[in-house]
Amino acid sequence: KAPLPAGAAPPAWLSPPHQAANASLALAMVGSLAQRGLLPDKPAARGRALVSTRWPARYESLSPRALRGGKLLLDVAHNEPAVRALAAVVSGEGGSGDAGGVGAVAVVCGANRDKDLPAILRELAALWP
Repeated sequence: KAPLPAGAAPPAWLSPPHQAANASLALAMVGSLAQRGLLPDKPAARGRALVSTRWPARYESLSPRALRGGKLLLDVAHNEPAVRALAAVVSGEGGSGDAGGVGAVAVVCGANRDKDLPAILRELAALWP
């Protein structure tokens, strides 16, 4: 795990548990490469990189004026496990504590031909039990 710079907060895209797990895995891989001498071992640099990373449309919250105080949540979950994790966070079951009870949910979904669209739609349907 990379230490965050003093006073730095993790970026919003890290708040869902599945995204934090993904980032932890990436940091562990970089740390493993550093331990083997394949990369410089700079944990502080990894922490700075983590908090400065911008990942558009990964749990990105916007508040457009047209929504009159509403929230627009963008996430490019692109396969069944990713959509399942996102649906759990949006429905308040994902453990992040900041997405539950979002109220009305509208979903725009797109998928490449190589994706299992029926499975993805089943996961999204879980938002409306």
